[in-house]
Amino acid sequence: MCPDVLIENGTMQNLYFSNLNQDRLMKLVIRLDGEKIYDSPFVKEGTMIQADSIDVTRLRPGRNKVLGEVYYYTMEQKLIGRSDVYMNLILEKE
Repeated sequence: MCPDVLIENGTMQNLYFSNLNQDRLMKLVIRLDGEKIYDSPFVKEGTMIQADSIDVTRLRPGRNKVLGEVYYYTMEQKLIGRSDVYMNLILEKE
């Protein structure tokens, strides 16, 4: 996953959220000041989300520090873990 994600026209251009595991599903939730602004679909093993739309209504133009919550699930969609990562969403002026 890219730590600095560029947003143009409401789309994260270079997210690259990848699931390199062979035995689990993954999801990404992005929060700004505790409020969820993005919730990915399940990412299957060996796949990635390269770009996706995001709610930009609470983002300021420029760099926005956000929390990325990465959730790990069994193939039966049972939650088995979580890790957090800080990232920057860079909103281009429209």
